[in-house]
Amino acid sequence: MQKVINKTLASLLVLTLVFSYLSMLGIYGSEVLATSLDGQNALTKNANVEFDSRFGNGAYVQEASINSQEEKLVFETKVKNTGYIKDAQITLEGANFEITGNSEIKRN
Repeated sequence: MQKVINKTLASLLVLTLVFSYLSMLGIYGSEVLATSLDGQNALTKNANVEFDSRFGNGAYVQEASINSQEEKLVFETKVKNTGYIKDAQITLEGANFEITGNSEIKRN
């Protein structure tokens, strides 16, 4: 009887350790996937159009001081072969920042 109790307790202990490990893996894994933007590309649903957004230094992820006035966002849109973009709009939803100052539009 004592052997059965020991095996049962050992099994429960192993299951507890495995599930605690998996729960931590899920928490940290989802955080890594949510912030892993360096692998993104400029492809869109239309094969003829490319769109990319990044910070002024070329990075997709950046930490900045809350009082920083020098940070830049770069939005790049390209039409590869034929066609043009008419009445383009960029909407930022759920942004945790505020855009101030002048915008520069560069046409190539």
